[in-house]
Amino acid sequence: MSIVAAIDQRENISVWSRSVNSLASILDHVRFSFCRDSIMLLAVNSSRTANGEIVFTSLFFRELTFSTDYISSEGFVANELDYSSSTYSFIVSSKHLVMLFKNLDSSSLNYICLRVDCRSDTPLTRRYKLMVEVLTKKLIVKKFHMNYLPVTGDLNTVVSQYKEEYEKGNVRYFQAETATFKLFFDMVPGATEDFSIEVKMTKIVFGAYTKQVLKDREFLKQPMLITILMSTEELLDTNLGDINAVVNFRLKDIRNFINLCTAMKSDALDNDMMGVESHFNTYFKSNGDPIVFEYKAQNLTVAFIQITAEDSAKPELKSTTKPYTLPAPAIQKVSEEKLANWTPAVSTYGKRDVAQLSRLDVTVSKLTSAPASHEEYEELDNFQYSLQNITYGKRASTPIEPDSVKRARDDTDYSTSDDNAPQEQVQEFGPTQHETYKPKSLFD
Repeated sequence: MSIVAAIDQRENISVWSRSVNSLASILDHVRFSFCRDSIMLLAVNSSRTANGEIVFTSLFFRELTFSTDYISSEGFVANELDYSSSTYSFIVSSKHLVMLFKNLDSSSLNYICLRVDCRSDTPLTRRYKLMVEVLTKKLIVKKFHMNYLPVTGDLNTVVSQYKEEYEKGNVRYFQAETATFKLFFDMVPGATEDFSIEVKMTKIVFGAYTKQVLKDREFLKQPMLITILMSTEELLDTNLGDINAVVNFRLKDIRNFINLCTAMKSDALDNDMMGVESHFNTYFKSNGDPIVFEYKAQNLTVAFIQITAEDSAKPELKSTTKPYTLPAPAIQKVSEEKLANWTPAVSTYGKRDVAQLSRLDVTVSKLTSAPASHEEYEELDNFQYSLQNITYGKRASTPIEPDSVKRARDDTDYSTSDDNAPQEQVQEFGPTQHETYKPKSLFD
């Protein structure tokens, strides 16, 4: 396999589930970008005004393997200066991710394993598929695969640019408690549309509001405003000083960001984890420029970026520098010539003869319980099978050697000694086959 990422800690499984569902609410697809030491999940909305990205370091995973040997060119971007920073990217449907990871009970799982076979010699039946394997505490193995589209395109650099300009004093910054904003958003109705940050000398005002919409003397939208006033000295850290500034943007994504941060914090407290921060950082300039919300937890970083509303009162003020943009991924399509010349090969599961294939079979063959052999796929040498149906790693909670006796029923998660005990085959005879019960002629 070119890419393997496994998560086995309960709190990390919960964080992964929350992160995927949070990004899935931004757009109908989520971008995965893999490199040697991290995995980035990224989503940009259709209007390219909001961006959410979460970076998981290698320490977040039980195992993170990324091999560039014979890797496919679709979706792969090589870094000539630092080859270890080369990435492989693709997008997956948000609906599929939510269906798989929503309401995931992390306490009942042993691990989640993600696998991507993106080698250039990968059989067509296994290309462009994100394979997910889940092992439960009851030793039930669940396997899923989702189709993906390889993409290219630059990653978002707004966060790094803002931090560089912050060191020069060109970006405004403050640090605040996530619990304060969580309590504030709990009071805000769900239909509220916009959010504003207003700095007035030594005071800072956070407001959630909905603008009035009036048509033919009828209110299409009733106006509403909820504010919270704080002194800049109550902030954990800031460089605002004695200035006046206002920025406005949509409320939906910052509410999503705060909910994700507080959920991570509560999960960390439940599991007695250390190193999880209870605050977030905010970087902004003025109306029309992006605003960055950043939260750091153990072995991961969450960053949400939004383009603020332009100041209509000052249309003449236009920046001469290059504006900040939120890049969207560009889908790479496989050429028809490449598909036509592709040679079918045996799938991971199933044992069909290639010579008997009369057409190009692009459907997944029926799954069987037999795992792929090491001779057939040399790239699977890193895997040591712990059970017949488990294809990832050696688990301390599962037997190292496979059972010699197959279960009577594969659809159950239990077994008894009577069902598994080998029974001797007794040859049964019909009433006319056994010597004792053979019918005798009346004339003998």
